[in-house]
Amino acid sequence: MRREDYIILCQTYPLPVFFQPWWLDLLGSNWQVVASKQQDKVVAVWVFSLERKWGFSLIRNPLLSPYLGPYFLFEDIDKGAALADLLKQIPQTDFFQVACHPSIVEADFFHKNGFIVEEKITYRIQLNGKTEEEIFKKIKDSRRSLIRKGEKLLTTSSNLDNISSLLSLHHETYTRKGLPYPFSSEKLALIISESTAQRQGTFLYIDQNDARGFSFCPYDQQTMYLLLTAIDEFKKHPAIMSWLVWENIRKAHQMGLSVFDFEGSKDAGIATFFRSFGGEKIPYFSFSRTNSWLWNLKQKWLR
Repeated sequence: MRREDYIILCQTYPLPVFFQPWWLDLLGSNWQVVASKQQDKVVAVWVFSLERKWGFSLIRNPLLSPYLGPYFLFEDIDKGAALADLLKQIPQTDFFQVACHPSIVEADFFHKNGFIVEEKITYRIQLNGKTEEEIFKKIKDSRRSLIRKGEKLLTTSSNLDNISSLLSLHHETYTRKGLPYPFSSEKLALIISESTAQRQGTFLYIDQNDARGFSFCPYDQQTMYLLLTAIDEFKKHPAIMSWLVWENIRKAHQMGLSVFDFEGSKDAGIATFFRSFGGEKIPYFSFSRTNSWLWNLKQKWLR
């Protein structure tokens, strides 16, 4: 499918923000898309990012795109046939991995086609049909107390004047854990500024004597995603992150969005934090397949 046609399609159907052309362009990935038709209309697409590393050809989700891959535009279709049609159009690569949107539950299809299936977990709050008070009541008592404390003591801002300074907190989080920083701070700043300019993202921060941190949540027509957060280790007010997250949940609800997605975490402590907001545990799937024994050998050596 040509990019031009996909851009038009995205203006017609409410695809998730991570599937949007403007988002993929900001990431700078070599993104491509294939489509499947049934009864002469496009019923499904598969967006993927093609890259080369160490001489290997790879397809995998780019950084800051937790969900990508296949997406159904309609529910009342032959989903197995659509997936088969999409998959055969994707180029063969040495390594193939995709973390799919939670709406993609066809794990059997991928298993039968030689993929390793990994179930992951995110937490989601259903916002539609609920009042703010009902959403707040679902939150754990101790978390509600921190939110109330934050409401009294903390002030959130959304201007981007000191975004570079705040993003350094995200870099420091990785440094404390002894991990290499995988992002470009300049690119993060661009993604945040463009998302907020297009009204498809919220950037909130707190910068006080005893509290400093930020959150960034992109959103689409249905869902807001908690994508980036960081706090200053030396200004770590106990209520700061609880208040920032609640402010984003409230904003998503006020905008009429249906879902707030915490976007999962392998870290047990972070997962506990997410659960305390009353979100529902939702599985999503990652599928991978290796076509190169050299790639496998390289990965084992890196471990």
